[in-house]
Amino acid sequence: MGMTGPKSQSKYQLSEWAEWMEHPQYGYFWSTYTNAHKWMNNHFKNQNVVRQAVESARIAQNGSSPGRALRRKLPRPESKQKKKKSKRELHINGTVEAVPSTSNSVLDEQAETMDSDTIDEMSAEMKAFMLQTIQHRQQRDAARAIEKEARQEDDYISADKIGVHGIQKKTTETPNEREKEIKKREEAKKLYGLNAEKILAMEAVLDMGFQTEYTAKKPSMWPNIPLRL
Repeated sequence: MGMTGPKSQSKYQLSEWAEWMEHPQYGYFWSTYTNAHKWMNNHFKNQNVVRQAVESARIAQNGSSPGRALRRKLPRPESKQKKKKSKRELHINGTVEAVPSTSNSVLDEQAETMDSDTIDEMSAEMKAFMLQTIQHRQQRDAARAIEKEARQEDDYISADKIGVHGIQKKTTETPNEREKEIKKREEAKKLYGLNAEKILAMEAVLDMGFQTEYTAKKPSMWPNIPLRL
């Protein structure tokens, strides 16, 4: 009985892997992979077309040579023949077709080419677009700051931290006592009419007495009841 060599074993393992990868359970993954691959190729195609159009417009407008930012060409999209490769071929050969990555090489290349010459050669539409983008970012940051401040105001306050005057929100604004007094007098006139001044004076006396007792005894607003088990 002959022994199977390493080549036959590797072929057997590859066939097993191929069957495992083509299982219907992984159909969603492969469809997502195919769509991402197709989108990436279309992205590079369209980006190349846009660059060529901008280059042609710049030459026609200025009559000068294209800028340094447009001299480099994008990686060519994969041919149709490569796209027709089956999933089994992609993995049995031990190499998965690499999806073009824009995270490092392409983005770094674009960052290098965005020099002062490129900015000076921007069209009026591009400058307006960049200014609008900056304005939108500033508006977004301002909205986030307001939202963050609102969240801080709505923070939970423990019951034993609430004083006799209720919840006191922290603020950096200067208190306007004069405006509060005018508003209080107007409300009193609506409620009590001619007797508003007398009632306000009575309220002031009661408030002063209460504040004196509260300051002297400093009672706890939350009952401190001992729990004996």
